[in-house]
Amino acid sequence: MKLRKAIGRKVVDHKAIGRKAIGRKAIVSLILLAFSAFAVMVAISFFFEPFSIRVGSQFEAVPVAVADYDINDIGVADVNQDGNLDIFTTNHSAQQSLLIGDGSGKFVDVLAERGLSQDRQFPKLENSTRSPKTDAPGLYIYRRRNLLYLIAHDTEAFGSVSGSIELSAIVELLEQSQATVEIDQTALPSGITASRIAFDLGPGGHLEIKTRESSSNKVVVEIPHQVQIDDSLPLSAIFVGREAVTPDSHRFELMWRDRHSMSWSDINNDGLSDVFIGRGGIHGKMRLFPEQYYDELFVNRGDTFEDQVLQFQLIKDDCSARQSAWVDFNGDGRLDIYNSCGRNASERVERPHQLFQQQPDGTFEDVAESVGLDLPKAGEFVWFDADGDSRPDVMTTQNRELSLYYNQGNTFTAEPLGDLADPRNKQFSVADFDQDGSLDVYVAGKIKSYLLQTDETNRYQLEDALEKGLPAYSLCANWVDYDNDGYSDLHTIPSGLYRQQPDHTFERVRLLSNEAAVIRERLSRLIGWERMRYQKARCSWLDYDNDGFRDFLIAQRRDSLFNRLVNRLRGRDPSEKWQARLFRNKGINQHSKAHWLSLVLKGIPGNLEAVGASVSIETSVGTQTQIVGSSEGSYFSQGHYRLYFGLGTDDQADTITINWPDGTSQILNDVAANQLLTIELPASEPRT
Repeated sequence: MKLRKAIGRKVVDHKAIGRKAIGRKAIVSLILLAFSAFAVMVAISFFFEPFSIRVGSQFEAVPVAVADYDINDIGVADVNQDGNLDIFTTNHSAQQSLLIGDGSGKFVDVLAERGLSQDRQFPKLENSTRSPKTDAPGLYIYRRRNLLYLIAHDTEAFGSVSGSIELSAIVELLEQSQATVEIDQTALPSGITASRIAFDLGPGGHLEIKTRESSSNKVVVEIPHQVQIDDSLPLSAIFVGREAVTPDSHRFELMWRDRHSMSWSDINNDGLSDVFIGRGGIHGKMRLFPEQYYDELFVNRGDTFEDQVLQFQLIKDDCSARQSAWVDFNGDGRLDIYNSCGRNASERVERPHQLFQQQPDGTFEDVAESVGLDLPKAGEFVWFDADGDSRPDVMTTQNRELSLYYNQGNTFTAEPLGDLADPRNKQFSVADFDQDGSLDVYVAGKIKSYLLQTDETNRYQLEDALEKGLPAYSLCANWVDYDNDGYSDLHTIPSGLYRQQPDHTFERVRLLSNEAAVIRERLSRLIGWERMRYQKARCSWLDYDNDGFRDFLIAQRRDSLFNRLVNRLRGRDPSEKWQARLFRNKGINQHSKAHWLSLVLKGIPGNLEAVGASVSIETSVGTQTQIVGSSEGSYFSQGHYRLYFGLGTDDQADTITINWPDGTSQILNDVAANQLLTIELPASEPRT
């Protein structure tokens, strides 16, 4: 009996062991499956070139040298009003570009020489991936990949180099050699930490310093650095920034500005484009810092720009200025500025949007609260006349919430349109693609994209873009008649061009697509790993060579997931490496004989760009409508005010109807095709 019990127990133990073995095999299989999936993702991210654009026979790459580190936005403007379009970028606290075009495809970067550097005393002080040339003995001070470097190069003749740096941030000393360093840090009542770095560098000594927020590990670059160098070192031996500029004094200030947006307009009516530049709010904590911060408004003097933001009385008030745009919201003939601000979500402190109304004396006053546009949450926006009453309305997001604010004269009334899948970074593109007389809006989103069209009551309805045959998601998007057949096509990254058919359906033609990114995104969706969706892109369309066919401009982050993971594990900058490319539209296809018209409107002083004007062109294809300043390609900026119309086989536009911002209507008949036409508001017409 005892033997049977023992054998019975032994049999039971075998079953338990079998179940455990099966469980272990299942766990091992799951681990292997997860590892295989991860290996595939890493391989795709590492081996696939993330910037492989399908060109086809209609497009060709044109070299364009753009500052490619940490791009936030890329856009188009005619800065010098010569009829040739120019290219600009914003790069947070990194080096930017302002490329002046000559119409032949040649661009010259003039940002530093025109005085638009973030620190005017030290051009090219901006954050970058490069170090200065150490050609002469002395002390070199510069930033590279968000880190601050002090290098004592061949300073034996000067002995040790000593000095101090004071700033409102926590300081971490990452590397040092041949150096003595003392760091004093004091907590301010606001919670910000004030630091003082006292250093003494022997010949060949160097320091590598990281500056970060007091309450997080986020790097802080965009704050003043007060630098004092001992008088024993000659000024001629002090070199600041990538250009190794010598300061005027042993005591000087360094500044990085975290620029987000650039919005261009001729604010002083002298025929040259001026620019409003919105800067970040130091992760929503600007109010805690002891220094005073401002956005920038540069007046174009021809050979240089002059910052006059204080004269115009533009008060930043802690706004992060993620997006900005010029708009004449009240129809008084003077352009105003709308600023998207967001909030400090971690502390639940609201930072309402700003609407700077231009006063008769040229100064600005924030009236957002009084008109109902002091929106508290982060979001993007686009201005256009949604209801056809000749007053600009604004469609905007508040995190996931999408609303249309109708302009009722002195106030705005919100109409909720629905919730979006993406909490941030949406891009709007506006055009009447189906030529039914009402403007349509494509909302590009990394997780999901949407299409908005009006119903029979003239109210906008939020629709799934996929149901219309358009891509389900997109990093950036533009309505563009790339073949000038008279129908607005849609271009998105990464899916490429969707050509519109005469029945207003769409066909994907795969031109200018990024197939590697499409595969990577589909894989990430299949396995449900959101962290793989690290892609970013900015894109725009412009006719840089004035041949009537729009060309494609793109900036896309090109670092792989593998590199980002490695850099984060090392505690270093996650390599915000971008690449910008320009693709010329050769117009070689079955529609290469299609005709076109490009228009530039000249309005009245106060709104010389005629921002908000509506233009409709009638041809045998139908009626196309566009609004100046509402659909230009930039994510967060503004300045591309030229309008483009494809005419198909028609050699003229039957009629051009212009509704000017002041309410004046103008009609032109039988306008010849294939020209860049400048139209001025007739002097005899009434003006506001």
